[in-house]
Amino acid sequence: MAKDKKGFILYADQKELFDQLPNDKAGELIKFIFAYVNDEAPVTDELLINLAFTPIKQQLKRDLDKWENTRGERSKAGKASAEKRRLEREKQQKATKATNVEFVKQNPTKLNKPQQGSTKSTVNDNVTVTVNVNDIKEKSFNLFWSKYPTKIGKKDCLTKWMRLTDADIDKILGTLDAFILHKPFKDYLHPHPKTYLNQERWNDELSTIEEVKIIDPLVEYAKEQKRLYGYS
Repeated sequence: MAKDKKGFILYADQKELFDQLPNDKAGELIKFIFAYVNDEAPVTDELLINLAFTPIKQQLKRDLDKWENTRGERSKAGKASAEKRRLEREKQQKATKATNVEFVKQNPTKLNKPQQGSTKSTVNDNVTVTVNVNDIKEKSFNLFWSKYPTKIGKKDCLTKWMRLTDADIDKILGTLDAFILHKPFKDYLHPHPKTYLNQERWNDELSTIEEVKIIDPLVEYAKEQKRLYGYS
């Protein structure tokens, strides 16, 4: 029997052959068949067994040839399917690589922004820069929050802040001290910080006092970080 083949078939119409044999010879024939399909190369001098086994042997050979052909076709189909999957993976990998290359071409500054003390690869630099930009923008909010006199609704204010443009953030940080110092009347209370952001109060014209120019190291640091990395 061929390698990996675990069974064989006896056909219903072969029953007639077994019926014509005495029970003891039918038993011998069954044992002879099992010895043959298990590659034991059985030999018998019994003419009756040889005559009965010959048509069964031919059928077993035909079935074996058919089985090997089927296995061969399945093997080819399996290899073809595996090759197709391999080609699809390569195609997807090439497409992904092409997309990454195109991204690098279109965003060279994002991949080449300086990072002090950084020895990471280009790809890691891109990820790190993205994180740093968000960190810088959040730090600029923390500076705003530390200065603003009314501290209510910090979470909502942070969400609003992260959506601001670079120009708006620059103007807020540059005019915030003047806005805080400006009090139109004695008991004036500054608006809630969320109101300040929603109403874009950094654009107010504070005509009742002279413009106040205060150089704050933290503001200057935030501006320098923005110049190097941007806020968004």
